[in-house]
Amino acid sequence: MLLTVSAAAVAVPPALAGEPAGGAGAESAGDRLFPSLGNGGYDAGSYDVQFDYRPSTPKVNATVTMRATAKQDLSRFSLGAAGQDIKSVSEQGARAEFSTSGEKLTITPKNPVRKGRTFTVRTDCRADRSRNLPGSFWEYWVPTKDGFALMGRPDRAHLFFPANDHPSDKARFTFRISTPKNLRAVANGFLISRRTAGDRTTYTFRTRHPIPTRVGQVAVGKYREVEQRGPHGLPIRSYVPADQYTQLKPVVSRTPAQVAWLEKEIGRPFPFEVYGMLAVKSPYNGVALETATRSTFSSSMLNRPAEQAEPVMAHELVHQYFGDAVSVRSWDDMWISEGHAHYYQIRYEVDRGFRQRPRGRATR
Repeated sequence: MLLTVSAAAVAVPPALAGEPAGGAGAESAGDRLFPSLGNGGYDAGSYDVQFDYRPSTPKVNATVTMRATAKQDLSRFSLGAAGQDIKSVSEQGARAEFSTSGEKLTITPKNPVRKGRTFTVRTDCRADRSRNLPGSFWEYWVPTKDGFALMGRPDRAHLFFPANDHPSDKARFTFRISTPKNLRAVANGFLISRRTAGDRTTYTFRTRHPIPTRVGQVAVGKYREVEQRGPHGLPIRSYVPADQYTQLKPVVSRTPAQVAWLEKEIGRPFPFEVYGMLAVKSPYNGVALETATRSTFSSSMLNRPAEQAEPVMAHELVHQYFGDAVSVRSWDDMWISEGHAHYYQIRYEVDRGFRQRPRGRATR
């Protein structure tokens, strides 16, 4: 049975539970289901994540810069961080003291950050692609023969890079991934540059709109792009394993029609600046994932008959609206997101003839 993991709706970021009036930022977003997840005292605005991928080692050198606005005076604050070797931290360019405990990176800036001020925090660290935390029931750094893909759901984006890893605090992302030049990097948003120097190529992707950390994606491998146009000229750029291009191009080519169908059903234009699919040449933990602007699938799942593959494609597409653009306020709200995704998936199955229309009942 294909397991489709997705989540969450309702849009307004909450006041973070337990947040003090001044001094130290809370080390929790106050989520009932994930009480240790998230951090308080600031609002993350953007992340700039640099990964240096080397196939010969599971270690990934990374530099992560968060730009945030203080919601209170901050003598110290925290980020979620798990599985990284933290090398150094700076705030506004000045070296900051830091400590790690459990899954928290606590930072004490040289000078307190005043309420209302926008500030930047740079963390130099090394992540370990071979590391999965105790209690993990699948791999979050998903390995492939020629690279990897990320699986940050539900609460493991901070295994990849330090972040305020709660869906109520969305942010814009820039990913800069350096790879051997025979490989290709894929991430959320638009590819804005590709630069090669010697035997290394750096790919830079950027999102125009804020997204939750849990639906961030970075993948490296031998991928080939399928470029299309959707409704209103929407760029649709999918990436499939190069050696499966012939089989998968007809599958991903159904995406523009699916977007047009869903826009008509919902009555709203697609909420992001670009869409597409990422096909990972691995079981991808047996799931499909609504990674923002580019949903992620196992390539073997996309190779299934249309009546099996297309409904899952539609399901993850719906989550671009419900779960990604409109994000979770608390994990208790995830049923609203899943409810929309399943509802429109069933409507899609009926419209495509994959499911019989119910008799004697309204379908809207």
